[in-house]
Amino acid sequence: MKKGLKAIASMTLALVLMLGNVSVVFAADFTEKLGQDGYDTYSINFSQTDVHALSENANHIDEAITFVQSLALDEKGFLELENAFITELEVLASEGIQLKSYAIALPRAEEYYGTYDGYTFRAAYSFYSDNYFYNLYGKADHTRWVSGLVNITMSFANWKIGFPYALFSSLVGVGNVTYYDGARTEITNEDEITSRYILIEDKDHKVSYQPNTYIPVIQDMVRISHTSIASYTGSPYGNPSMDATMPINEIASTNFYNKTNNLNSGLNHYISGNVTDTIVDTVPRAVFRFGK
Repeated sequence: MKKGLKAIASMTLALVLMLGNVSVVFAADFTEKLGQDGYDTYSINFSQTDVHALSENANHIDEAITFVQSLALDEKGFLELENAFITELEVLASEGIQLKSYAIALPRAEEYYGTYDGYTFRAAYSFYSDNYFYNLYGKADHTRWVSGLVNITMSFANWKIGFPYALFSSLVGVGNVTYYDGARTEITNEDEITSRYILIEDKDHKVSYQPNTYIPVIQDMVRISHTSIASYTGSPYGNPSMDATMPINEIASTNFYNKTNNLNSGLNHYISGNVTDTIVDTVPRAVFRFGK
């Protein structure tokens, strides 16, 4: 386990610099939060794990859960947050995600998300990556794609982007090419995910009579999607490929940047007595579609 602000701050700053066109709100929000002394961060890197002790297909979820449990979050005043992180990890396991690393940022006493109607809110974060792909096969579908009859579309819930061949060919700097029976196009997403847990002070002692304790009421998310395309013509005279990196996109959950809504919803959720079941507003993996 590695503790310290520098690891996550450096990772986040590098991500923001790499993502040039990500919204200013996102960049300012996270560089400010993680670039100052308002958070303690904890991370585990599974690439350093003894490979002989694990199966080839280990997803490292159990190790991540053990890592979360080792942080003793209850003792730090974050009640039910351990269960929230573990639930997140169990969902990742059910989705088949192979973790390379997992990190958590916890607010220090002076770091607050906001106050609302006499209640104080704080925010904790988790960080992980998610890699997945879509493949297009065969001469017929590639010919239709090249001719502009169909597109490949990537959708995140209510947000989508199209990959027309004209855009792809302009990025790689070539005109139309001929595809053969063995043609294959691979679209790969490398997503960086920030999950945020908004916590409310347990002022009414719904979970504990200890002072200065906080419980999670909302889990939301920002997904930064880095998409690349590699296309293989299947030519019998060789197999030339074309590679392009698409513009990087930020996809935030519905109310990620709506603090007033989150404070109001979080307080109502707490007052209603739902103290062990957070409001979940996350962004799933992209769904790909080939057609009109």
